[in-house]
Amino acid sequence: MRAKSQAADLSAASLVPLFIQAAEEVHGAGDVLTAPESFPSPRNLDAPLSRAAEGYFENGPSYLYRVASA
Repeated sequence: MRAKSQAADLSAASLVPLFIQAAEEVHGAGDVLTAPESFPSPRNLDAPLSRAAEGYFENGPSYLYRVASA
């Protein structure tokens, strides 16, 4: 059962860069109420940030992700 849980955590963590980049594309330009490039942000959250998201915001996408998506 533990291996199944770890696999689910790994697959969820691998989707984090995709979700953050999608949010950047949709909301990155800003609008009347929000400055450009201020969303997505790790600040002012209602829920705790996952380790994968923390790593993305601190270091950007992984080397493998950057190379594979180029």
